[in-house]
Amino acid sequence: MIHKITRLNKGLRESFQTLWNAGSAESPLPPLSEWTEAESSALFFYETDPVTGGCIGLCLVQDPDSDPWIFILVAKEHRRKGIATRLLEAAEDAVSSPALYYMSNTKEAPAANAFLKASGFGIFSRECIMKLPADRPETEISPSVKLRPCSANVFQPIYEACFDLPYQPDEGKFFQILNGDQTSVGGVALTEYKNGWFLFDLCILPKYRKKGYAQAAVEAAFREPLENGNLPDSILLHVSSLNAPAFALYEKMGFQAVEENILYERMK
Repeated sequence: MIHKITRLNKGLRESFQTLWNAGSAESPLPPLSEWTEAESSALFFYETDPVTGGCIGLCLVQDPDSDPWIFILVAKEHRRKGIATRLLEAAEDAVSSPALYYMSNTKEAPAANAFLKASGFGIFSRECIMKLPADRPETEISPSVKLRPCSANVFQPIYEACFDLPYQPDEGKFFQILNGDQTSVGGVALTEYKNGWFLFDLCILPKYRKKGYAQAAVEAAFREPLENGNLPDSILLHVSSLNAPAFALYEKMGFQAVEENILYERMK
C-alpha cells in the first residue's frame, strides 16, 4: 500500500534516512535534506514493510504543481516487486503537470536507468561537470589576456550583452577579460571549489568571438591565486549537452567530463 504525506514526523524522517543511507552505500546520493528541507513544496510517497514497519520504497516529488522532479528509491532486498512502478504511478496521479522529470547520476546503479527507460522516460539533456587540471600538457595559447577584478555590477552588463538575458549575480569573484590593448572583450566569474576554481560564467562579447579569447581566459584563471594564496590545481565547470557550442568548445580546450547527470522526461 502506498502512503502519501506532505510533512515528515520524526519517525518517518528516521525511517526514510535509514533507506537513504542504505542506498548511498551502493551509489552516491545527495543529502536527503535537500528534498525534505527544500523551500519549494514537496510530496512524499512511501511503502512500508508489513512486518517491520520500516520504509522499503520512497518517491520524492518536488514542485508538484509546476515542474515535478521526482526521485525513487527502493530497498535492495525488495526490488523486482513492483514497488517502484507503484510509487511512480502514485506520483503521476498526484501532479497536475503534463510531465514528470527525473535526474539520474551516471554513478547510480544501471538498474535505475533501465527502470526509467522501461517506464517511458526519455533523455532530454545531459548535464556534465567537466574538469581541466593544471598539470596537463602545456599548449601554446594566443592571444594573451589579463583578468581584471571587477564588481558584479560591472560584470552584469557584459553578461547581458553576450547572452541577451537578465543576470542574477552569484557569490564569487568577477573579472573583466582584457586583451593586449586593455580592451574588455568579455568577463569570467569564478568561485572556489576545494583546491581549484569552479567557473560558473564565461562570456565573450560577440565582436571578439572565435578569436581564442575564451581559452585564453581559462588559462589566465590558472594564474589567479585562491583565498589561501595558492594557485588553483584545476578548473571545473557545469555545461549542458543542450548547449552544443559551449560543450564542443570546452572539449576542444581539454576539459573532460568527471560526472554526468542524465535528465529524463516522461509525458503523461
